[in-house]
Amino acid sequence: MMLPLLQSGDWVDRRWWLTWTGLALLVVFVLRERAVARQGRQPLVDLNLFRERHYWVGTLAAAS
Repeated sequence: MMLPLLQSGDWVDRRWWLTWTGLALLVVFVLRERAVARQGRQPLVDLNLFRERHYWVGTLAAAS
């Protein structure tokens, strides 16, 4: 997700393609994590953490 925003030069032509690819992969990851949690197994990221305001604000601050 961050690569298209950080790269310049010859990457400018690929910026939107990389952005959409990153978003698609993020959606696939979230859907997979939900499926793993529904099966009763331990997901890589507990998505319930994002219900806590302090967690998602901190994550957003760390990513920027």
